[in-house]
Amino acid sequence: YTPGDLNRDGVINIFDVVLARHGFLYGFADSASEASMDVDCDGKIFIADMVRLQSYVAGKIDSFVS
Repeated sequence: YTPGDLNRDGVINIFDVVLARHGFLYGFADSASEASMDVDCDGKIFIADMVRLQSYVAGKIDSFVS
């Protein structure tokens, strides 16, 4: 899996953000999507992962590594 690429299409974009929001509210479609949501690779999924994903897609950051 690639961190941030929840739909595994090879691109991290707004569609991944939509899936991430849906996953936070209703649960993730599968374990691979859930693992992809852990963009800071700390083994846990928190709102900070969502913020980083949104910041990446918006072009505010260029990587998930802090």
